Amino acid sequence: MLDISASRSESYYSGIVEVVEKCGLARATVTITQDALARRQLERCMMLSVSLEDRARIDAGEKVGLGSQFRFNAAGELQTEHVGCYKDVSSRPSGDQHVPIHQPRPSSDR
Repeated sequence: MLDISASRSESYYSGIVEVVEKCGLARATVTITQDALARRQLERCMMLSVSLEDRARIDAGEKVGLGSQFRFNAAGELQTEHVGCYKDVSSRPSGDQHVPIHQPRPSSDR
């Protein structure tokens, strides 16, 4: 898990991407940052927590395609009526090949 508490430069994030990809950790790395530049730079090599914008849309009752974003908060912060928005696989874009961590990846992904 990568937690970035202060915004950095594009070259800083490019260095992180390079290391993550070089070490083959793209499917094993997540970040909880909400920094817009960090999210744009890192989304290609790691999973991101649900953006504040998407969380607001879900809280307003909108159906949101989360892609490879994941929910990262204390369970008590999640409203019961929104649980389906975060676990409904149908909300994922059709091209998303996300495999839950408890299931083995297809051999073509290894």
